This record gives sequence, structure tokens and C-alpha cells, in this order.
Amino acid sequence: MLSLICSETEKVFGIAFKTPVENDTGVPHILEHSVLCGSRKYPVKEPFKELMKSSLHTYLNAMTYPDRTVYPVASPNTKDFYHLVDVYLDAVFYPRLTPWVLRQEGWHLEVEDAATAAHPVSAAAAPSAAAETGAGAQLSIKGVVYNEMKGVYSSRSSARAYATHRVLFPDVPTYRQSSGGDPLRIPDLTFEQFKAFHEQHYHPSNARIFFFGDDDPARRLHIVHEYLKDFAKRDGILPPDEQLLMQARLPAPVSYSFPYPAAQTHGADGGVEAELGELDGEEFALAEEAAAAADGLTAEAEATAAAEADALMHAAEQSAS
Repeated sequence: MLSLICSETEKVFGIAFKTPVENDTGVPHILEHSVLCGSRKYPVKEPFKELMKSSLHTYLNAMTYPDRTVYPVASPNTKDFYHLVDVYLDAVFYPRLTPWVLRQEGWHLEVEDAATAAHPVSAAAAPSAAAETGAGAQLSIKGVVYNEMKGVYSSRSSARAYATHRVLFPDVPTYRQSSGGDPLRIPDLTFEQFKAFHEQHYHPSNARIFFFGDDDPARRLHIVHEYLKDFAKRDGILPPDEQLLMQARLPAPVSYSFPYPAAQTHGADGGVEAELGELDGEEFALAEEAAAAADGLTAEAEATAAAEADALMHAAEQSAS
């Protein structure tokens, strides 16, 4: 836990968990949404939306990264700030995780008219449900995160970014896979896997907590203590295959082709044209991130990271040329 005391009236709190992934089901992303759907102390359907409407917050959010999930809040009002902290701590440690929450935030099946179903599910994927639908209806997948990621994957720039990650990090699953979730793989997530991911990763031994502002540091510690006191310390909370490893240097430039959605436009002659676009520099941004990660490391580790960043930059330049 990091507790910073300063004269800034803007009070900030955050809690982060290491949430590396091994597949594309998007379990950390779905869990990020789900823990904010009610908890032990705040058993309302969507406390996040209630806070958005009623609190004096200046920042209220949650974010899923490839290797971590972060829950930050900020408010200049001390009473409101401590209330936000309490809601978030109760949400991450004691969420109301039920099959219904997974169906709402992750994925579920809906019966639609055959003429309007955009993404039907085959009878093989859901035989019992398919048997109950009539000849004029089909099963479609819906869900908050599922629908969100359909939009992400329909963007050609996002598709290129995900493909680039797979090429640049072939040996590091958490950076190779999609932490947000691939719409083709999200329906593979079961409730048992969903629940187990929370139990393993959302533990104080796997958390980083920080405070910033001019509020009472003793009050901060008291609030956090009321939650952490119920947990026993865990060693080796992440199994070896989930450890965050450095990608070995690529032996040679990599060329990779992949399909992605293209917008259709009508040409001057009335024909349909595919709008493909050009590379937009995302590959270079990834390599620059790797170089920036070398800051603050030991001289030996910095030299290794810098060499790997050079290799990534070279590969990106080759693919863009």
C-alpha cells in the first residue's frame, strides 16, 4: 500500500490487481464490469451508476489492461471520498457474483426472429435451447462486454493492434491473448471459471493500493484495515504459467497477414469498394512502450529491455515498409 500525504485537495484512491490471462474469453474485462454490479454491503443492481449520479466525484472508473485491472476514484469532498473508497473496496473483495451477473455482463443467449438475428448461435453450440426455438427464430449471443468487444473487433485499427500483440509477444500469453475478450471466444467462459478467476486474483496478496491527497492518513488505514483483516496472506498467488515474463528477442523480422473487417463504400460507377486504409503507427507505439519500460530497471535489465525494444522497432519498420 502506498499512502501519499500532500496539500492537494483532490483526494485519490485506487486498487489494482494483477490479472494476466491465458485465453481470449475476456474474463478480467467481464469481471471488471461484474464487481460493480452490487456487493455484500451495497446489494443494489448497479452501484456504479448510482455513484455517477449522486456522488461528488471528479473521477470514477475501472480499467482492464493486458496484465492488470485497476479501480480508481477521486473526489475533493472528504466524506464523499471515503464513501467511494468503501464502495470500491466492498465491490472488489465481496462482489455479488451470480450466474445472472455473468449472463448480463458477459454473454447469454436470446431468441430472435430469423430475419433480424445478426449473429445466430448454431444448434450444436446450444442444443437444448435450440430445440425450444421455432423454425422462424434463431439464437443470438448478447451481453454488455460481448457487444462492446464486437464493436472493438469491427475496427480495423483495433484488429491490427491485437494481431500485432500476437506477433510481438508469441511466448507471453498475457500479452498475446485478448484481455478484453474476443467475441468468438467469450461464450467459452463458464460461471465456474468466472468465479474461480475472482477467487484467485482478487486477493489482498495480489493487490496494490494507493492514496493521494490532504485527508487523514490514519483514516485511510482504518478503512483499508476493516477489509484486509479478514484475509490471510497468500504466497505464490499466481501460478508459474501466469508470471509476467519478458519476451525473448525475435530472431528475425516478422511478416504476418491476417483478415479484418473492411468498410464498404460505393464507387463512382456504383460498384462496391473495400476501404482498407494504411498502417497507422500502432506497431511503433508498442515498440516505444517496450523501450519506456526499461526506465528504472537495473543496468543489466535495462540493456536487455533496450535491445528487445530495438528488435521490436526493427520488426515494425519492416512490416510497415
